[in-house]
Amino acid sequence: MPWVLFFDGDCTFCQQSVCRLCRWDKKGRIHYAPLQGELAASHGLASFLYGEDASMVLLNEESGEILTQSESLLSIFRILGFPWRLLMIFGCLPRRVRNGLYRWVAGRRRALSAPGQPACLMPDQDLVARFRK
Repeated sequence: MPWVLFFDGDCTFCQQSVCRLCRWDKKGRIHYAPLQGELAASHGLASFLYGEDASMVLLNEESGEILTQSESLLSIFRILGFPWRLLMIFGCLPRRVRNGLYRWVAGRRRALSAPGQPACLMPDQDLVARFRK
């Protein structure tokens, strides 16, 4: 599978978002791995876990392309296909604006998570198979 989405594995909002994305990605085109994991470390992605560069990271394993912030979101919409592809209209906004919005949400992600909600409710085997270390 060429696409791997790296996310903050310690963040409930991020975990909940990944679980939603897994449900929307019915064809299983995206695999998932925490930024704290071995695969992220082997690709040198630890710098995306904290600080101003904090971001989920979308990696195309075939080409080695790394996408972050709003670029990763736009690519996810494209990968998911219709109707999500319609959200690519936000690509018309300047990257500076898109990334500013991304950073605004990312800075508040812990407050945005549903309190008391588990990240995922008992994932099925297909979902478990799409996670990497």
